[in-house]
Amino acid sequence: MHPRYCPWSFHTVMMLQYFGKVEPPVTQVTLKQITGKIKSLEKENRELAENISAWKQKTNDAKKCLEKTIRQKKVLSEEALKFKNLKTIEKDNEYLNDMIQIARAKLQAARDQNAKRLRSVRVWLLC
Repeated sequence: MHPRYCPWSFHTVMMLQYFGKVEPPVTQVTLKQITGKIKSLEKENRELAENISAWKQKTNDAKKCLEKTIRQKKVLSEEALKFKNLKTIEKDNEYLNDMIQIARAKLQAARDQNAKRLRSVRVWLLC
């Protein structure tokens, strides 16, 4: 093989001779460590499940509160409409009371005039 095509360079060969063959460290995991990790993950899963359950409950409570608020808004809107109608009725009532007073005044004026005419007719008849 030609030296140009050699996959190992001179520096690489020198480093391997000086440092020795470098391999990644092998870590051994004991059964106790695996069991501890599994227990830790199970605990984390339980906590996450509890958190999910708590958030679901909060969501349901918020939905119920929203529905209650919507019902209250509807009732209040109906009450406001009743008050608006009541104000309209009160204004109509005031107008009708004014018309009644005017009619009473005209009636009283007509009565007074009729009484005056009746007196003048009596006087004329007596003469």
